[in-house]
Amino acid sequence: MHILLVEDDDGYARMIVQFLKDHSIIRCISMKDAFSVLNSQVVDLVILDLNLPDSEGIDTFAAVIDFNRDLPVIVLTGNAEAGMSKTLMQLGAQAYLQKSWVNSPHVLEMVVDWSVILKALAVELRQEKEFHEDRAKLLQEIAFLFWQRDSRDNTKLYEAIQGDVDEKWLENLRDRTGHEGSK
Repeated sequence: MHILLVEDDDGYARMIVQFLKDHSIIRCISMKDAFSVLNSQVVDLVILDLNLPDSEGIDTFAAVIDFNRDLPVIVLTGNAEAGMSKTLMQLGAQAYLQKSWVNSPHVLEMVVDWSVILKALAVELRQEKEFHEDRAKLLQEIAFLFWQRDSRDNTKLYEAIQGDVDEKWLENLRDRTGHEGSK
């Protein structure tokens, strides 16, 4: 697994690298460096300190999620702000760990493994939801077009309902009926 460790504390970074020695780890000390890596290399997981020389707090996390919402992120912090963990988890972090909690390679390895699994499931659920929402829009459009059709469109409508959409035909039907659709 390729892990991006964004941590400005040298001692803590060495400990994380040692704990995760079976993984390929790239370490950055700033968000600027992290984005350079994210733009140029494959990264499977980010371990992120929230307080860096060029970024602080939730904004640090938000920048990574805005860059790639499908990337699993484990937040590590030395600051234990009340409510911060809940907020970050709601925003999409897979884990929130205070640095003092990470005292065993086994604990960190478990959190890494679960974070990747949880993010994969979340991405799959989101994609399924988007697929079904798109399908529902198409079916609504087909229902509208059904009432605007003439008899030669029956076969094409049936095919569209079954999921075999002829986009050219649908566009032509939209033009004939004056319906904009959900392009």
